[in-house]
Amino acid sequence: MVLGTGHLDHLVAEFTDYYNRQRPHSRLSFRAPIQSRDHRTPDPPAAGEVRCQERLGGVLKHYHRRAG
Repeated sequence: MVLGTGHLDHLVAEFTDYYNRQRPHSRLSFRAPIQSRDHRTPDPPAAGEVRCQERLGGVLKHYHRRAG
């Protein structure tokens, strides 16, 4: 439920950031659009604890490996 224009702005900004920086896109070799422009971005670590980052109260989730 959207509670006003400020809340809607926050929701749209969070989703846009997630979509462009974290969500993997198959057309871009499973990288996010921002990562695909930067060819120096290293591959994620092959080993390490898997962590979950939640956004918008858990509606959006991103899993990544913690280096170590």
